[in-house]
Amino acid sequence: MTLLTLSEVAERLRVSPGTVTMLGRREGLPIIRISARRYLVSEEGLAEWLDGRVVSGAAALATRQPRVPGE
Repeated sequence: MTLLTLSEVAERLRVSPGTVTMLGRREGLPIIRISARRYLVSEEGLAEWLDGRVVSGAAALATRQPRVPGE
């Protein structure tokens, strides 16, 4: 199992480390608490979490009806 720091996850997702923490709290990103000040994310857990996000996002885009101006 490969473990990533919050900064490494942030780089991969192109967000800030604070956003990674928020994703753990609000969106279910699986963050592992190692100590009081050290948190890690497994590469496998990140991949599974992203797979779930991409599938649901792609399904939402595929079923969205185009907006018609004036309606």
